[in-house]
Amino acid sequence: MDDQKIQELINQFDTEKLKENAYFGIFDEAEYSYIKANKEGLLLYAMNLIVASKNIDSITNDSKDKTIPFERFADWIDEDSPIVIDYIEKFDGKRKKVIEDTKPNFFEKLIPIGCFLLFIIFGVAFFVGLGEIISWFS
Repeated sequence: MDDQKIQELINQFDTEKLKENAYFGIFDEAEYSYIKANKEGLLLYAMNLIVASKNIDSITNDSKDKTIPFERFADWIDEDSPIVIDYIEKFDGKRKKVIEDTKPNFFEKLIPIGCFLLFIIFGVAFFVGLGEIISWFS
């Protein structure tokens, strides 16, 4: 998306009106993190991210500061929120792909072998039992 379209998108936000009722906070519990916000707070936070996306191209390799400051002490951001974004750092590289370890451990290797052996034992027992039943009638 070019800067002109981004600016048009930014101009659609009425920030002063949104700030009247906005609430936004990022919280961290023991097992998970979450955002507590209302519609206006989400729109303001999204607008700040859009503004940062417009400004990120102004950072070059020669720039002294490779970060974009983020609005931290806004009255619409919950002051009790333990997670606050201070700035956005430009990243020029490629993201690393997450490769999960798919190598099975010893017990995971035993499961198919055990199932196969059980299948063989039940098969043999079935045919031995069937032969025994047939021998009763002869």
